[in-house]
Amino acid sequence: MGDNRRLMSQERSHGPVIAASLFLSLLAYGAGLLAMGYTQGALIRTFQLRLVLIFSEMALALPALLVAFLLAGRIPDLHRFPPLSAGAVFKTVVLGLAFWGLSLGVFEAQYVFVKPPLEYLQQFQGLHETLRPHRVSGWIFSIAAIAVAPAICEEMVFRGLLTPVFRNAMGSGPAIVLSAALFGVIHVDGMRDGTSVFYRVPFAFILGMLLAKLRIDTASLWPPMIAHATLNATTFLVVIFIEEPKGALPDPQPLAAVAMLLVGSAVATALMRRIRAAGPVPTA
Repeated sequence: MGDNRRLMSQERSHGPVIAASLFLSLLAYGAGLLAMGYTQGALIRTFQLRLVLIFSEMALALPALLVAFLLAGRIPDLHRFPPLSAGAVFKTVVLGLAFWGLSLGVFEAQYVFVKPPLEYLQQFQGLHETLRPHRVSGWIFSIAAIAVAPAICEEMVFRGLLTPVFRNAMGSGPAIVLSAALFGVIHVDGMRDGTSVFYRVPFAFILGMLLAKLRIDTASLWPPMIAHATLNATTFLVVIFIEEPKGALPDPQPLAAVAMLLVGSAVATALMRRIRAAGPVPTA
């Protein structure tokens, strides 16, 4: 009888902790979005775009870091990151390349049915043209702005804080889906005329689920960070070195979309199984 009362008392005390952790984590997410937008608006006329992107990513992550520090005693997964072997790092880099191929398949399949505005494509090309490096220092800051800063800061928010907190509250499946949905929100792109374009949201949602599963399976934030950085860096390098048509939208390629989806999915699935088998899996 005494054990049952103690168990019921622990469950009642656990409920407010879960509610508080969810509230604080969502508050950190909202505060990070506001801080990111404010930082971009405040610095864009003063600093180079590379620095603006880096500082805005840091602003996004800072509230999440503060909340993770507060919750670390209650949710150990927030600060336990086992190191990776050299082999696991290599596999994770290749996994990032597989994610990149899969993302191309998603975009190409989406393009068959829904095309983005031409102005959106031109704005995307203009962004990468602005970030095109011409010196060694330019390469360092461009890769930092496009790949390293987003991989570190966004992973701290979505797979470092939100995924463990959601998992602690509602289990792995809902945590993967919900954290991915919030990850998709930050990939809504604003146009110069004030309109919003949601073209990158489906890709970000799928990528967010894969990265969250990788985070849970490996009990570490390092694999999602490495895979995320590899994907972003690959995208940047391809855009820089491959000339895209300007002034018109290219024709859709459904067969290429199917091939990229199949190959990217197969390689990513195989690598995630290998990386999971090589690393520790956290208990629920």
